[in-house]
Amino acid sequence: MPCDACCSVRLAAAARLDRLTRSGRLGADRSGAPSAYQRGRFARLLAIYDALEAGASSRDLAYGLVFPKQRPLAGAMWKGSGERRHVLRLVAEARRLIARDYRKLLLHC
Repeated sequence: MPCDACCSVRLAAAARLDRLTRSGRLGADRSGAPSAYQRGRFARLLAIYDALEAGASSRDLAYGLVFPKQRPLAGAMWKGSGERRHVLRLVAEARRLIARDYRKLLLHC
């Protein structure tokens, strides 16, 4: 087994495999599962994608999902805002998540 940055993950997977083959059960080890933060982020990205599919604009996403407590910006202020750039990055990430077979995440949740 190579000793690199992923060595601890490989060792944990090998230990799980050993437990499974010896006992027939995996137990409560969730070392390969997404963290609570990652699960929340994935849920947020999926909500963003669903809103896009329903026809929401980037401004709707910004003030409906991403920054719900902030007052909407108008016109040129919105065009040059960091909020707009942040929402566009989240939209791109949501589309990448959907394009890359996100259903594999459900195996770990």
